[in-house]
Amino acid sequence: EEQWLTRIGALATRGAEKYGIRNMDKANSEVELERFKGSFLRHSLQFLSGELDEDHFAALAFNAIQIVNLEWRLKNGTKKKKK
Repeated sequence: EEQWLTRIGALATRGAEKYGIRNMDKANSEVELERFKGSFLRHSLQFLSGELDEDHFAALAFNAIQIVNLEWRLKNGTKKKKK
């Protein structure tokens, strides 16, 4: 079984293949922050419900990291430009 950080990395790799490399860093608004929070909540509930269709723990951990990162960037005025 993979370690949790490896699982988050695998999730990010799949995301990069689908949405583009470091696409999550383009998030720069409260709307996108709420999207991360919604995804965090959804994956938390799916993890706690025992759903096994995907790695919900890795997804909730990934979203937690993105929430903290985006909150900091919004607070400190370091929004990244969307390309």
